[in-house]
Amino acid sequence: MNKSPNQVRKWRLPRKRAINNFIKCIGNKPITQITRDDTLKFRDWWIERIEKENLVTDSANKDIVNVKNILELVSDNLKLGIDVSHLFKKLILTVENENKRLPFESSFIINTLLNPRKLSGLNPQAKWVLHAMAETGAGLSELVGLLPEDIVLDAEIPHICILPRPKKPLKTKYRKRVIPLVGFALDAFKACPQGFTDYWDRPDSLSAVLGKYLSENNLLPTPNHTVYSLRHSFQDRILSVNTPDRIQADLMGHKFNRQAYGEGGSLAHKFEWIKKAQLKDCTQSVFNLQSHSRIE
Repeated sequence: MNKSPNQVRKWRLPRKRAINNFIKCIGNKPITQITRDDTLKFRDWWIERIEKENLVTDSANKDIVNVKNILELVSDNLKLGIDVSHLFKKLILTVENENKRLPFESSFIINTLLNPRKLSGLNPQAKWVLHAMAETGAGLSELVGLLPEDIVLDAEIPHICILPRPKKPLKTKYRKRVIPLVGFALDAFKACPQGFTDYWDRPDSLSAVLGKYLSENNLLPTPNHTVYSLRHSFQDRILSVNTPDRIQADLMGHKFNRQAYGEGGSLAHKFEWIKKAQLKDCTQSVFNLQSHSRIE
């Protein structure tokens, strides 16, 4: 009930797809007649697809988990007494060294990904989102969901506030946070003080625009790099300067895995550490060399 229409659509799609795949595999039978053999058949059906179509195990696992959760919810609410735990016991597939999204090297972000000449064909707001993401680690949906009042540029420490709203919840409760603006991110929000209005609440559209542009212009080093790799890169940088665990969690919007007291790191503390990890200061001279064609 607290999701926007677009979030509801995205919530429904993988669950409908999972049920359709399950029916395609075992047939459309009453759920009280589903057996352990049926769920094992579904797992094997997915293993065969993974091998033939070169898919990743995560696709299978999402389907298995979605079908399990749906059957469990229906069984509980209708008091059907289905032993869902037995049906789905140990079905999750595990593969070591599965392809994972990789972070960008800092030098690649500086010299290539944010190189103005390489982004010349990208529309301005999409370009500035890349700059903002590189220096804040915020996700696309978080950045395009910002309202003008969430962007505070006239404070002693400029910052953005990522907040949940009615019909627009955050991914987790830990994603609510305040992030200081430094370097390229500060440039981005000075250029777009009202936020990224062309893409407000349209992260999928922006993701498609960025993904297509970066791919067509050879700005992704490997198939395992995506726009979201900028968030991983930010995490690596704040880790590399020995940012305290609590501050890292506060900046990334992660759960803090030890007993937390108080409100977490202050804006000043977060600014101190994010400044140490920023990209722009040490590279401003690099961009200034472009007129001399020293960066291709």
